[in-house]
Parts: sequence; structure tokens; C-alpha cells
Amino acid sequence: MSVRVLIDAHTVQNRVADMAEQLADDYRTSPPVVVGILNGAVRFMMDLLSGMPSDFSQLVDYDFVGVSTYEGTRPRSQADVRSYTVVDMRDRHVLVVDGIIDTGATLLRVLSLLKAHCPKSLKVCVLLDKPAHRTHEVRIDYTGFAIDDQFAVGYGMDLGQRYRGLPYIGVEDSPRSRG
Repeated sequence: MSVRVLIDAHTVQNRVADMAEQLADDYRTSPPVVVGILNGAVRFMMDLLSGMPSDFSQLVDYDFVGVSTYEGTRPRSQADVRSYTVVDMRDRHVLVVDGIIDTGATLLRVLSLLKAHCPKSLKVCVLLDKPAHRTHEVRIDYTGFAIDDQFAVGYGMDLGQRYRGLPYIGVEDSPRSRG
């Protein structure tokens, strides 16, 4: 697969910095528990936390949920939760971070699991929103970019464990994807 740049690294970094500032402002009186969805959210989540003022980010607890959602480039019909360890969330604000929302099945499954821990609030932050592909209704509170129905890689997102390290968001560059 040849990858074409959809969103360049500079634009991604600027948007993530803006989102980090917004999150720190919104949660300034009560730092949240941040839960990243593995593996695609790791880079985005760490950059969000790094972009927050250090006096704030050091108060943020974070954890991860391992979920398998794709078979190649096709979403599975149901998200398979592989690992799940939890910081105490009772009566605390919880922010779920994911690299991309596609069908919404993954986020719906994770939100259902986390609600059982009685958080004070439960919000969602995604780098990429692909609304054209949504089959499950999920409220997204913070969105980096909305994209068309294309398979995105880079900045932590992969295709068969490849392309995660790209500093930008890319899509397949083929005659089919050019028009």
C-alpha cells in the first residue's frame, strides 16, 4: 500500500495542542481519569497529556483498555475487549480517548464497561471522526478532525500493525482513492 498524506504532521500537532489546552481548561477544577483505547489511541493520548500544563497533567490518572476492532481494513461486528485494568473511577470525571471513531461499536462497548464503575461524568475525545460510517449512536465531546469514509493510518493508527509511526494521518494512495 502506498500512503498519501491526508492531514500533515504540523496540522495534527497544532490541533492536538489546541485540544490539550481545551481539555485542561474544561477539567481545571477536577482532573479526569483518562482511558485510552489500545493501540490506536496511545500516541494521541500521550501527546494530549504532554500538551497540558505540567501542574495539571501530573494530577491526571490514566489507564488503557485493549480492544480488537478490525480484521484487516474491515471493522468487526463486535469489539473484542482483550485487556481491561481500571483506575478507581467512582465519582470521578472520566475521559475516553480513541484515535478514530468509525462505526461506533468500539466506543459503545468501552463506554458500557466504564459506566459500571459509576463515574461522575463520562466523555469521549477522538482524533478522527468518520461520521459516514457510523452504525451506532455515540456522543463525541471532543473531535480533532472529521474525515470522509477512508481507511486512515499513521499517528498511532495502523493497518496490520504497520504505519503507526507516521507523524501524519495518511490514507491509501491508489487510482481508486484519487477519484
